Amino acid sequence: MVRAIHIAKGAGIIFIGSALGVCFRLVSKILIARTVSLSEFGIYSLASTIFSVIFVISLLGLEEGVPRQVAYFRKAKEKLNKIISSSIIISILSGSLFFSLLFLFSRQLSLIFGEDLEMAIRIFSLALPFSVLSSVFLAICRGFEKPEIKVYFSDILKNSIFVFLLLLVFLFRLSFFEVLLSYLISTLVTFLALILYIRKSIDLRLQVDLGEILSLLSFSLPLLIAIILGMVMAWTDTLMLGYFREAKEVGLYSAAHSLAGLIPIFLSCAGYMYVPVASQIYSEGSMKELRRTYQIITKWIFSVTAPFFLIVFLFPEVALYVFGANYVGASNALRLLALGYMFHVAMGLNGASLIVVGGGKLLMYMTLIGALSNVALNTILIPMYGITGAALATSSSYILANLSASLKLFKISGIQPFTKNYLKSLLMFIAFLALMSLINPNKNLIVVGLTFIAYNLAYLVFIILSKSIDFEDVELLQALEKRLGINLWIIRKILRI
Repeated sequence: MVRAIHIAKGAGIIFIGSALGVCFRLVSKILIARTVSLSEFGIYSLASTIFSVIFVISLLGLEEGVPRQVAYFRKAKEKLNKIISSSIIISILSGSLFFSLLFLFSRQLSLIFGEDLEMAIRIFSLALPFSVLSSVFLAICRGFEKPEIKVYFSDILKNSIFVFLLLLVFLFRLSFFEVLLSYLISTLVTFLALILYIRKSIDLRLQVDLGEILSLLSFSLPLLIAIILGMVMAWTDTLMLGYFREAKEVGLYSAAHSLAGLIPIFLSCAGYMYVPVASQIYSEGSMKELRRTYQIITKWIFSVTAPFFLIVFLFPEVALYVFGANYVGASNALRLLALGYMFHVAMGLNGASLIVVGGGKLLMYMTLIGALSNVALNTILIPMYGITGAALATSSSYILANLSASLKLFKISGIQPFTKNYLKSLLMFIAFLALMSLINPNKNLIVVGLTFIAYNLAYLVFIILSKSIDFEDVELLQALEKRLGINLWIIRKILRI
């Protein structure tokens, strides 16, 4: 199963890039906070949030639709050229339209939020068309299964330029205007670099085909709605908590939500490569291979995520202590949120698979179910139970949305995550979790470390004794040996392969 390993390699590249991106963004925020006043930092944060929302809408779902279509029609050269041309034309028109609207209505937005946002929004708006085009260029590269391009240009180049310029602003004690200008310059430089790469690496003849433009929009717009509904699901609990309860509880919940949100990180990284690879498999009509790829990838993602989930679920007080002793009160909320996210991990890339098999509208409906249930449950549970109610509502809605998506995916394609070996791993995981919950160990770092080691050793022994090693697991080990240039004979000996 070479293509499953290809997905795993791509996920590793994206994970490294994401980690670097997070570090760069953290440094940039620190530099901005050290350079400008507290009020100006608040204006920057608010303006960047408004920009982010408009940016997502401006993409019209192309960031998910384009990779699927490019991968699916990769062997049909003329069709592929029309798809790429159409995606670029749409992004130029959309980026220009929303830039104009954001620039023209900057004063009105400033009045709505009661802050002096006009200058910040206008400078951010100048970056919008270039950001939209850059994202579409990256989506095209994603369709050609080149995850390293996102890492090089988006995670490293853009962020490093931004940090470098912010450092100059900080050292020379420049103004808030130069901070905003730094973001615009980093966006422009990244855009120009991407244009040079695209021209050099892709044989493109730009052509206007109205039918293809409408077809691409028809495929991508339901994905935009699904993305927006996903944002609603992500923000509803926090916003409604702020409406019904005190700001202190919002702070507690935000800490728990931030930690729980790390649980599906490997799932997200794998999804970046899964869509183009799985789309190509689907275009070949190889449904058996597609089902097997889904199952193997789900098992691998679950295996690497499980140890982190156990730490967060069994020792929420220790995990929350990174925010400070005052945040330990969010322990139950963290447990509930972790369960919801882990259920998503256990079910696999169901949403991505719906995109692959052309079920964008179905994904939209499944996400709508999750968003509506999230709003309804939060409305009922937050007034009664506070942050615990918010966590229960969000976790329940995630489980409901994932169940709906998984059932629909199985109905139309026969894709489901459960194999005999995966079910064995799930049972072992549940047994270990139940045992540790009964023991109720002390909450300190030593016990956390020992639990982490104990689970991994227990898992290793279990898969050997239960003969739960798949052929693809052996291939992955061989790929690791080749990639790292080392002989993992000890692991081979232990696993008896």
